[in-house]
Amino acid sequence: MIRRPPRSTLFPYTTLFRSTVGEVSTPVTLTITPPEDTTIAPGEILGPFSTMETNNTGSYYQFRVLRYIRKPDLTLIKMPPIFTGLNGEQTRTINQSLPIPSWSEEGVFTYGSILQDTSGNEIDHDSFDFTVTSSPASTPSLIK
Repeated sequence: MIRRPPRSTLFPYTTLFRSTVGEVSTPVTLTITPPEDTTIAPGEILGPFSTMETNNTGSYYQFRVLRYIRKPDLTLIKMPPIFTGLNGEQTRTINQSLPIPSWSEEGVFTYGSILQDTSGNEIDHDSFDFTVTSSPASTPSLIK
């Protein structure tokens, strides 16, 4: 006769290998909606655009928002971090605009935000590209 071990010794192993398929693994999500026009001249204001943060948990969640701009030469401009939090299942939308310095170089830039937990681990990340150019946005030609 084969004897089974008591249930108490199996318990840790049966719960250890259970699948969590379908569960939300990101406690807070970030969505950036870019402005309608992403081509801008130096000295103008890019925007408005919006950032939406959603707490997918049932309780208060504290996190850090790191915003940045990546220049055409790939150097990174980091803005000061924002320490914040959201109540359970809360969504917050922030409308923003970004002044482009008159001395800004031309090219494709990236605006982005990274959400980190209090330990510094990345939770979510979103970004959009915009173009700084000294020439006005092109209009369709009527020349035949």
